[in-house]
Amino acid sequence: MTKKLPILLLSSLLLAACGGDGEGSLSSSSSEAGESSFVPALLTPSGAPTIAFTDMGGEESWDVESQTTKIPAAFQAPGYDAIVFDGVNGLRNLVKNENEDFALARWLTGGNFHLVSRTEESLLPGEEKTVFSFNEGALPDLVFRHLLTEELGIDLADLSIEYGNGVQDVATALRGAGSKSYDYYFIAEPALTAARNALGEENPVHEIYDLREEWEKATGSPALPQAALFLRKSAYEANEEGFSSFLERVDKNLALAIEDPEKAAEAMESYSEDPQEQQGRWGYSASTLREVQEDNGFGAILPGAIEDNREFVNGFLQDLEGEGTTLFGESLFL
Repeated sequence: MTKKLPILLLSSLLLAACGGDGEGSLSSSSSEAGESSFVPALLTPSGAPTIAFTDMGGEESWDVESQTTKIPAAFQAPGYDAIVFDGVNGLRNLVKNENEDFALARWLTGGNFHLVSRTEESLLPGEEKTVFSFNEGALPDLVFRHLLTEELGIDLADLSIEYGNGVQDVATALRGAGSKSYDYYFIAEPALTAARNALGEENPVHEIYDLREEWEKATGSPALPQAALFLRKSAYEANEEGFSSFLERVDKNLALAIEDPEKAAEAMESYSEDPQEQQGRWGYSASTLREVQEDNGFGAILPGAIEDNREFVNGFLQDLEGEGTTLFGESLFL
């Protein structure tokens, strides 16, 4: 029996630069009130999680890393006081390294993964098909395979699943630019929308299912624990007022992206009107944000919508791995 999580999700919404100096900064950019605001030394992946930082393009203390495998090391070194990473693996990183100086403060995104096809309109049990996916063994892949077997009745032996190094490999194959074609593609936004646009209306891409929607049907939870914001506890305790204002700014950006994507896109354009520069800063352009966020395609979660961050992720792990799974303690959460 699956566990209903006590989550009130107002709206549901993944990762190249040098390291910070660990001191944070008073931003030279202005908030809506016309006042400078504190931004800590911040490291994030490029892509969907940066939806929480659309008004921070000019922040010198914010570094964006396109190679997500480099991010975990930042938890074990001085330099960054705020880090965005896969929430579950970030927590496991802290436990493994007995790191007591970081805590999860916010869930930022809750699922932007899709199974699509150019040739099929459904996936049924008993069909022998090929699938191209990415990041074998990562959280989205585990949820994908769990839902296939436990909820959709698909025998994995019937599927030939191959993996690329990242979501862009899947997008390339979906567009037909790779060396091989597949029956199905497991992909994330905003790469899916970019691939659809490249293919054009004459080459439709069929939605087979939305991973977040299928997870909600199976568990009652309308979100996955995807990207999370971690804060260095010692830095937070030394400047609680500054970090609180930073979190309020993150909250405003998430709410704006959900409720008024046009204004979120305009915030990006205030940094640069050049789509290539926007792509380099956030991992997507303002025009892509406008298009994908029409239905919250980035999967943003409004902070505060999840009543208990710890209970949310622990309940998820129990649903995914069973009651014997190792749960996270209170000290790992702000």
